[in-house]
Amino acid sequence: MSQRGIDIEGLRVGYGAHGYRYPQPISCCAQRGELVALVGRNGVGKNTLLRCVAGLQRPQGGRVLLGGADVAQMERRHRAQLLSFIPAEPPRSPNTTVRGFVELARYPRHGWFAPLGPADHAAVGQAIDRVGMGHLAHRHLAHLSDGERQRAMIAFAMAHDTPIVLMDEPTAFLDLPNKFEVVRLLRDLALAGKTILFSTHDLPTALSMADTIWLMLPGAFHVGAPEDLIVSGAIDGLMEGTHVRFDAQAGQFAYVHGRALRPVALRASDGLLRQWTAHALQRGGFAVLPVSTEGATPLLVELADGPRWVLSRGGVRSSFGSLRSLMLALRE
Repeated sequence: MSQRGIDIEGLRVGYGAHGYRYPQPISCCAQRGELVALVGRNGVGKNTLLRCVAGLQRPQGGRVLLGGADVAQMERRHRAQLLSFIPAEPPRSPNTTVRGFVELARYPRHGWFAPLGPADHAAVGQAIDRVGMGHLAHRHLAHLSDGERQRAMIAFAMAHDTPIVLMDEPTAFLDLPNKFEVVRLLRDLALAGKTILFSTHDLPTALSMADTIWLMLPGAFHVGAPEDLIVSGAIDGLMEGTHVRFDAQAGQFAYVHGRALRPVALRASDGLLRQWTAHALQRGGFAVLPVSTEGATPLLVELADGPRWVLSRGGVRSSFGSLRSLMLALRE
């Protein structure tokens, strides 16, 4: 297999003669050992692009190469040996156990009617153990949580042991710890030398854990490390038409108020306290300004006897022991 696990050349994605069509051809690549997050808003065509890469949908132009071979020219069995595609929909086999489900990943190597051998059973057991589900191997899929089902699907991809793994929305419907755990498992696969491409709406997780982001906007397709897209400002295109912007200095998304911001002059010697005090004030509709700013309400953060927020208004000083109490007072 070539160093480039996936090559996309002038791909035109869409469906139907008069249906949706992404407005421009897509050309990009994903190398071996690379964890790539495909990011875009609903309806932009992420699922259609994944299906074209997987060979499940014919593109309207261009081609996809997997390990240097055109996916459109591959026999199904050859494709199954190169690529695992895990859809967003969880498995619906209520009477199948975790182990039984993961065992299905080994059949493309031998055919559906050939029995699994010792090497297959060992691979299945190792995959289940690697995702931390050894104690759940005999539990039925219907009795798993959403996070456990996603880990079972990753175990399936591990047992399938293909050079390329595609996953559609693997972190959907998961709580925050499970989101990071699932992406960590995908990163482990990439570190083992596989090419991992997954679509997601969870941009904070993608920014913090992916090697590369494919940013699919209605008018442009951007490829780069997360930091590339932040520095270039491309990431803001994802929030176009909303009141949310990416704050490159803080490294997080922030709500942009449509009304005039009230000025607060903030002074704090502790950097962490200042950062999160400013975060709370900005979220509440205040502009955080230097202490010397004329007309701004003075706010002092003190560390004596624990953090205290001292607010001066109209010659009256008020002290607060938490940011919540401070923000409630500022609303009055």
